[in-house]
Amino acid sequence: MAQIKGLTIKNITNFKGHEGEECSQGNIYLDGKKVGYYSDNFTMGDATIDFDSNELRERAEKICTEYYAENPQERWFTDIEPDLEELFQKLFELIDCANNYKKNLKKGFSVLVTYKQSYSTVMLSAVSLPAAHKWLKEKGITGEKIFTSLNDFIIK
Repeated sequence: MAQIKGLTIKNITNFKGHEGEECSQGNIYLDGKKVGYYSDNFTMGDATIDFDSNELRERAEKICTEYYAENPQERWFTDIEPDLEELFQKLFELIDCANNYKKNLKKGFSVLVTYKQSYSTVMLSAVSLPAAHKWLKEKGITGEKIFTSLNDFIIK
């Protein structure tokens, strides 16, 4: 299961917002224990992020601060402070990538490459690492992430 520093989301449900945008919700887990609930706002307002206690929220906020201090390039909007909503969006993206990787692994694709294009993440499956590198070089794509095992989706 994809996770960032012990934080993950399970029992994910996707739904459409009032303008047709993709929204997600699910249970928040920290170190394998259910600790809260996340839901995007269907009117594009702030997400609902509920934790079972203030201590758990503080721990999640500390994870957020540590993650973005270690990975500043992962920020979409660098002019504002990172917050839990941004971290959970990153986590939903990572979970989506892991699910895509697992699905395509069954079809013989052992590599997943992701890269940013505007404000979207593009995913490409490849049969081998050399094939992925060749394609990236041909297209002139940089700043990519390459996943070659399920362990790559666990960020410590």
